[in-house]
This record gives sequence, structure tokens and C-alpha cells, in this order.
Amino acid sequence: LRPFMKAAAVVRRLPRLYELCAECIARNVDRYGARRFRSDAVAQVFQVGAARGFITDRNLPKLLNHDRQRQTLSLAGLNNLTEASLKIIPAKCPSLTSLNLSCCNVTTPLLADIVRQCKFLRHLFLNHCPEVNDTVVIKEILPRLPCMQTLALRGCYHLTSATVVEVSQHCKQLTSLSLGHCQYVTDAAVKALSQANTQASLPLQEIDLSYCTGISDEGLRLILAAFHGLRRLSLEGCTQASAETLKMIGQCSRLERVNLDCIGAAVSDIAVSLVAKGCPLLSELRLAGGGANDLALFHVANCTRLTVLSLKRNHDVTDESLSSVLARCTGLKVILLDGLLITDKSLAKVGPFVTTLDLSFCRNITTVGLEHVVGACPNLTQLSLFGCGQVNIAAIQRRNLFLVIRAV
Repeated sequence: LRPFMKAAAVVRRLPRLYELCAECIARNVDRYGARRFRSDAVAQVFQVGAARGFITDRNLPKLLNHDRQRQTLSLAGLNNLTEASLKIIPAKCPSLTSLNLSCCNVTTPLLADIVRQCKFLRHLFLNHCPEVNDTVVIKEILPRLPCMQTLALRGCYHLTSATVVEVSQHCKQLTSLSLGHCQYVTDAAVKALSQANTQASLPLQEIDLSYCTGISDEGLRLILAAFHGLRRLSLEGCTQASAETLKMIGQCSRLERVNLDCIGAAVSDIAVSLVAKGCPLLSELRLAGGGANDLALFHVANCTRLTVLSLKRNHDVTDESLSSVLARCTGLKVILLDGLLITDKSLAKVGPFVTTLDLSFCRNITTVGLEHVVGACPNLTQLSLFGCGQVNIAAIQRRNLFLVIRAV
């Protein structure tokens, strides 16, 4: 066990067999010559490679050669790739319908070349690409991709409302729009979206306005009033949101994913109860940052379809209400409880489908409670235990060598 234990923050796990196979293919792709791999095998290589960082300028062209008809390509997070290697994408993958270049080194000429040659693109992800600005989107992307369905621009902090206005006029098939952390997006943007919906019934189902502090509380209500068919909504960090705005969320009965992290005092037991009652299809609910209490959680317990639940730093939540949620929402896969004043009593209710569990700074939990969790959750792969002084990390790691444990 010793080689896999670290004194620092992360306890490494043993790599799984399919990860080793994917890495072997990527690192030795030169040796396979003209031999073709199945498209699903290449897709697995890209998926694992993006996470483990073994896709490089050297092997990217050769990997793309093995599946020239691919329709989906994700290179998200591979900021080691240079513009020269990214330029081959249009020639190697002309049939792309979905492209994810989030956090990559994209430039205006590169994007112009991609959208010019990949004429079938419907889903474009450019999150956290700082060179993406109004000019790139308005002059290069939108005129060539009028059938865009997904446009993700989270963290492109140079963007302004001008981009959103043009999107509302050009992309009549838009179903998903991400503008998180775009601080220069204002009420003018949401008014344009609302007006486009009135004129042509814009099919918007997902919208991310996280930390869009330029949009007023009135602007947020305008979005909720215009798009009752929303399935995903993120207002993370929108401290301007009022309790009345949160109550309106409960009127969007088709919502499946709601992120209300860090929005301040607007989160109350009444607001949460209205969301829980009005959105019976909820599969993801994020309420980090305080405001939720036991009364609110007793309503959340009725959302039995939940697979993701975040309650970080809600210090008024106790074992009683959390145990009720965990007992009824048995399909939960991601549970984030950072900073809660809970004990092993809650851990006894954690279901078998959990893959990610964050218990950082839950100082009252012990090794006994965690050993039960590891034994009862065969799918658990990520466990965060920062600040848990009563837990023997080595003992927990011995129970599951494939488990990634983040702890101090």
C-alpha cells in the first residue's frame, strides 16, 4: 500500500485496467500503423486521456486518424495542446456535431477555421477560453452556425450583452446557453432572450447565469417568467437574487437540475420548499453556502429522483433531516456535505449508488462511520476528508485501493 499513499493532500488510487489500456494505446499509437481501432475504443482513449493528461501534440493527429467519421470530440482541459495541433481538427473530423475546447488555447483564427469547415456543428463548448470575445462570437461563429443548439461560454469574461443579443437573433434552435462568470452581461441580454422567445418561441431548456452580477434581480425574474420549460438552471453566486425570485423557480415544473450555491440570504426554508414541491423531476439540487435548514431538508426528502445533492456549509442542517433525505433519496450518486455538523448517524444512511462523497470539515465523523460507507458503497470512487481529524485515512484506503481520497 505504501507506494500509493501520500503525505500531501491526495491519496492516489490504483489505476483501473481500462485506464491503463487507454493510456497504452495513446502513448504507443505510432506502433499501430494503419490499423484501425473501433470508434468506441478511440472515444474511451480521449475520455481517459483528457482526465489523465496523456494526449499531446504528438499523438493527437494519429488518434484522430483512427476515426475520421467521429461526430463528438472533447479536448476539455488539455491546455498543453498548441494551436498548431488543434488546427488539424477540421481536416480530420469534418463531420463533427459536438466539439468541446474548454480551457484549451483557442484563438480567433483557429475558431474561424473550425466553424468554416465543420459545417455540421450543433454543440460548441468554449468554457474558460479567455480569447473568446464579442467579435469572435458575433463575426465568426454565429453567421456560420445558425443551427447552433448548445453554446457554452462560461468564464469567457470579455463577453458582453452584445453577444447574447446576437445569439437570440441568430440561433433560433438554441436549447442550452452557458454564460457563467460573464460579468459584463446585463439585463439587456435577458430582455433580448425574452423577446426572442415571445417572437419565435425559443426552445431554451438550459441556462447558466452563475456569477452574472450584471444581471439584476428583475432580470432573473424575467428569465424565469419567459422560460417555464427550463430543465437546467444555475444561479450560483447571484447574490442579487431575492426570495421572490427563488419562489418563481418552483413554477418551472420541468426543472431537473438547479444550482443555487452561494446566493446568500435568499435561500430559506420557504423558498427551498416551494422549489422542492414545484419541481418533482429534480435530479440535481445544489444549496451550498448557508440558508438551508432542517425544515427545508424535510421538503427536499420528497425529491426522490435526486442523484446530486450539495449542502456545503449549511451549518443548521442536522443528522435528523439529512438522514431523512438519504433514506428516501436512495439513487443519490454525488453527495457534498462540506462543513456540516453531522455524525456517523447520517453516514449509516448513505446509499449504495454513491460515487462521490465530500465530508471535508465534518469534524464529528469517525473511522467507524466511514468504514461502513466504504463497505456499503461499492461504486464509491471519490472521497474528500479534509479536516476530519477523527478519521484514520490509511484504514479507509485499505478497504478500497481504487478509491481516491483527498485529505490532509
